[in-house]
Amino acid sequence: MATNTAFSKGFFRDKGLDYQARGILGRAVHGGSDAGEVLATIERISDADSWRSAWSATATRVAGLAERSREQGDRRGAGSAFLRAANYWACVVESLSELDDEPALLLAFRAHRTAWEGFVDASDGAHVRLEVPYEGGSLPGFLLRPDASGARRPTLVVTNGSDGSISGLWSAAAAGAVARGWNAFVYDGPGQQSMLFERKTSFRPDWEAVLTPVLDALVGRADVARTGSPATASARAATGCPGRWPSSTAWWPRWRTPAWWTCRPRGPDRSARACAACSTRATGRRSTAT
Repeated sequence: MATNTAFSKGFFRDKGLDYQARGILGRAVHGGSDAGEVLATIERISDADSWRSAWSATATRVAGLAERSREQGDRRGAGSAFLRAANYWACVVESLSELDDEPALLLAFRAHRTAWEGFVDASDGAHVRLEVPYEGGSLPGFLLRPDASGARRPTLVVTNGSDGSISGLWSAAAAGAVARGWNAFVYDGPGQQSMLFERKTSFRPDWEAVLTPVLDALVGRADVARTGSPATASARAATGCPGRWPSSTAWWPRWRTPAWWTCRPRGPDRSARACAACSTRATGRRSTAT
């Protein structure tokens, strides 16, 4: 009898494509993707070029479903489809970020963010935008709440990875918090997503200078519980980028970041390249900085 080996041997021989395929399939657990849509899409993929074209087609189609659901007054269906479309566009963005094609990258990123905004707007007021004051400007953020009651709740702050999409944080952490009656706050810090692609900022090693204004913006809100400290979770802890901190810890003021971590971008073709976000040489070794 034939044995299916997709999970033991992978969907693709290319380890980078296989990693990404497993990632987007895994987001189905909280509605961040649909298993059927993912499997139908990866069947059309043979290399990086077809990866981008296949996911662009799927994202465009699913975004169209979302628009039609919204026009028909089906906000729940619209939100579900917008979230999936945002994650499918993120597959395109991540692939394009490895190329020198900024116009295509920005086009795909803005399609991704438009879909994410559609997901936020379809929540009947449960999810709200929150700009965090930061060094004379602001960081774009979203407070994802169980409902629009404004009830005071514990809040999980989720910091993204070096190249992760903000929509990917829904399945990774935010959905679980919201399902348990917590708020979840997701945002773009310097060197991440919109702050990198559109505002050209870079990572910084003293991430407490980013997390402090984020916490300040949250604790002043009536819908964020002030007893104890908001909890934080970080996708960046797994990347080895400067500014990493323990992956799940209570926040306290002025937690110092280890200065000796260098960036280790993942993917078989990126091990010897400088990280576009933090400009650190991607050696995968500890720096001599102290």
